[in-house]
Amino acid sequence: MNENLRLPIKIVEYSKKDFSRPEPGGAARKIFDNSVTPEIRERNVQQLHSVEHYFDNWFKKEPHLPAVAKVILKKDALAKSHRPSGLFAPKTCPIIGCIDFGELLVSVTQNDLCNLRQKILTDLSHTAMANISTIKRIEPFTAKDAIGYIDPDNLQKVRELRLRLFTHNSPSVDRVLFQKFKKIVVNLNLPAPQEISYAKNMKIFKLTNVLPNHIDKLARFAGTQSLDTFPHFDLLKTASIPVAVADPKHFKKPDAKFNYPVIGIVDTGINPNDSILSPWVVKRHVYVPHSDADYNHGSFVAGLAIYGRQLNDDRFPYCPAKLIDVMAVPKGGRIPEYELLTILEEVLPKHPEVEFWNLSLNIDSVDDDTFSPFAIALDALQDKYKVTFVISAGNYTNPPLRGWFPEDLGEADRIFSPAESVRGVTIGSLAHLDRPGARVKREQPSPFSRRGPGTAFLPKPELTHYGGNCKPDLDYTQIGVRSLNGQKGIAEWIGTSFSTPLVTAILANIEAAINSPVNPCLVRALAVHSAVINTPDLTPTELRYKGFGIPGDLTSILTCSPWEVTLVFEPELQPGLTFEKYPFPIPPCLFNQNDKVTGEIVMTLAYNPPLDPSAGSEYCRINVSASLGTCQIGKDNKPHKQNLKIWPSPKDEDLSELYEHYQIRHGFKWSPLKVYRRLITKGVKGKVWNLQLRLLERHNYKFSKPEPQKVALIVTMRDPNKTAPVYDQTVAKMRQIGWITQDLQVEERIRVSVGFTS
Repeated sequence: MNENLRLPIKIVEYSKKDFSRPEPGGAARKIFDNSVTPEIRERNVQQLHSVEHYFDNWFKKEPHLPAVAKVILKKDALAKSHRPSGLFAPKTCPIIGCIDFGELLVSVTQNDLCNLRQKILTDLSHTAMANISTIKRIEPFTAKDAIGYIDPDNLQKVRELRLRLFTHNSPSVDRVLFQKFKKIVVNLNLPAPQEISYAKNMKIFKLTNVLPNHIDKLARFAGTQSLDTFPHFDLLKTASIPVAVADPKHFKKPDAKFNYPVIGIVDTGINPNDSILSPWVVKRHVYVPHSDADYNHGSFVAGLAIYGRQLNDDRFPYCPAKLIDVMAVPKGGRIPEYELLTILEEVLPKHPEVEFWNLSLNIDSVDDDTFSPFAIALDALQDKYKVTFVISAGNYTNPPLRGWFPEDLGEADRIFSPAESVRGVTIGSLAHLDRPGARVKREQPSPFSRRGPGTAFLPKPELTHYGGNCKPDLDYTQIGVRSLNGQKGIAEWIGTSFSTPLVTAILANIEAAINSPVNPCLVRALAVHSAVINTPDLTPTELRYKGFGIPGDLTSILTCSPWEVTLVFEPELQPGLTFEKYPFPIPPCLFNQNDKVTGEIVMTLAYNPPLDPSAGSEYCRINVSASLGTCQIGKDNKPHKQNLKIWPSPKDEDLSELYEHYQIRHGFKWSPLKVYRRLITKGVKGKVWNLQLRLLERHNYKFSKPEPQKVALIVTMRDPNKTAPVYDQTVAKMRQIGWITQDLQVEERIRVSVGFTS
């Protein structure tokens, strides 16, 4: 078999007949702890009295304006089917958002609380009892909740604060609350609050000249959801180490005949006097005074995107791209997030040709349950301008640095925001070199590379590439990655800042190499799918540090070998409908002598769910799941009772566990990126297989109807021994069963070298 032969990926078309509505069913609502006693009802009523008492002064002054309470649900009652929406409804205390898993935010007035108490005491229906049984406790949202984890003493030392107001799903109520907020600011003799645009339904304001005695008054305002300082971005505190002079004669310039993709680099800027990098720069946007310029970091990032392989080794990608240089970060590397948002909002619409933007910038560690305002703002920008931010995971720099297998550092080495961005792609770092005294061996996670998971247990980082190695004391001499330092030199450095542009360039080249408009989810899925195929099966711990691995070269990403076949499915899903393709074309060569299926099957699913900034840990509003397994064909000639055969990867314990919190933490429920994988060695019985995609909505407290959900599902079947004619037999089988397919059209350059000229 010719292993060098490259064959096209197959796109499988779909039609209305591939969608079906499952049989209605479901048991009556569950009553937790078996009963709702009068004592339980009275306890809830007393908690509502406590909420009313806490807001007594507010209700006396503003009887028609709501405050906010928290409803904490029982651990086993987090699923959508258990949500007590009938209890916390528009005529009682409506749900307006979430915080942590199972912590609901509800809008409360005196009249609402009275109605809710009455319902709890008198409604004896099964549904009402089921709703009441989900409640662990009800309590007011306090000033302490608004300040959160920030030390009030430290907060009082600053003069510039970020305040977020609640939104109550009522424009008229929100307007009145805003007026009350402005009145408080005036009474405190503060300058008028400046609204900062983050995302729809997020009301965030910048307050200046704040004094220590103002903090409590602002936090106690019933409309305040959060009060903290504006984070500042910081670059890695180390410096590059010069290695050699960069001779322009040794660096090839872009070929004028070649149509390169364009990527954006938002950083410290690329030195305009750099004769090696400047030919690649299409446009510059400068937001830093000349006196504050330091081109080292930005030039290093750009050099890796273009010359990463030349300056290091063949494991680095060969995916050059033209550059948009956004000089946003001054000398010292500190910029407040609101300034960076303003810059992005100004630059992005000027470059519709750029779909991938490199952000090698980080702030602070992420929470389990709350997405940072900046990550939410990045998601909104990505939706608005149809772009993808490729974001560094952040660097852990406290010596002695982590080894491998990793020591337990608690949450100290968790990824740094905005790496939890749902729409963005987060990049970690692997070591490409080692030497005596190095903290890790080559191909292991870099000692400084921060780990996942992201907020709401989403898999982050998704991908890794080479960002260097170091000793326990952060010494990286001779084991850092090499690039250009913006001062006419070659230097070495370490950081996830430098693995990130390698993947940015790969993603841009994938998109550019496909000869038709491409779903951004498919680009992300192709890169992740390639990484999965090129990486041995991961453990859950490895996933947190390595992501799904390093993507392969463009040819391997966008084509198939004869002993494997890759199929792409891109249906638009609707709530209540199941997408199903059957019989699934398992090629005859993957059946063994006992008529059982063998080989390896890998599936990667990516989609962009609708997002809600007010929903806390429930930020992602839709879950899509894929399943591939055996089935029985009934008398109606339709498949019944699928027996799942390909598991979520990495596989963690028994995914038959039904509790919502378990499925989120271990089964990637609500994650917009999922991988399924199984190496079948002993064989699986079953002649007929079917593929299914299902969509599940969150409890939709805003009662909005989502649009059809676009997805990208990639399925690869392969022979691990690289001998069976999997591709040809699968294509023949698809023709036999009547599947309509087309080739993924890619440019000829995928089979030849990327264009350079001397």
